[in-house]
Amino acid sequence: VFSDKVHKIYKQTSLQIVAGVNIFTNSNLGVKKYIDNADKARKAAKIAAKRTVIYNEAMDHELKRSIMISNLAEDALAKDEFYFELQPKYHLKNKIVIGAEALVRWKRTDGSMMFPNEFIPVFEQNEFIVKLDFYIYAKVCEYLKKRIDQDEEVIPISVNVSRVHLRYDDFVKRVIQLVDFYQIPHNLLEFEITESIFLENAKSARIAMI
Repeated sequence: VFSDKVHKIYKQTSLQIVAGVNIFTNSNLGVKKYIDNADKARKAAKIAAKRTVIYNEAMDHELKRSIMISNLAEDALAKDEFYFELQPKYHLKNKIVIGAEALVRWKRTDGSMMFPNEFIPVFEQNEFIVKLDFYIYAKVCEYLKKRIDQDEEVIPISVNVSRVHLRYDDFVKRVIQLVDFYQIPHNLLEFEITESIFLENAKSARIAMI
């Protein structure tokens, strides 16, 4: 109820309450250490989109890696390290390709790959996913426009929608502006909306669908 009231006043905000827990096991560690560990668990809960997480020692490594990934993000985007690969969708009866899904990939300048399960949760937590998604949307639109201009066959391509987008009221408006900028038919860009989005924020999801 409080979150809804805040959102009505400040449209671009989203209030989430998460907790980190550190179970008492060794009195020699001191109170500050327990508080620090609980805070690491809290940050892990935000990244994993969970309400509560209990601290374990593996979180120290995970937290450092999450910070490293966050620090690399802006520079990686500027250097075009992100790209998409197409996963075909087949019509089982007719055995023909009827569409494709654009899957984001991250190849660093040194040739190493950063896998989606590593960076997507981090980007959803720090909301960099909004920039990345629209970057991929633009790349997909650019790809479709190029094929249309060259009189090549085109099929609808679906892109992923992060739950973070539902925190912003201008998502649909921005998508329409992007598609119209590249002058491609609207039906060629589809959106993959998972059931978790509806469970987390059903009201915003319904509005976005409309």
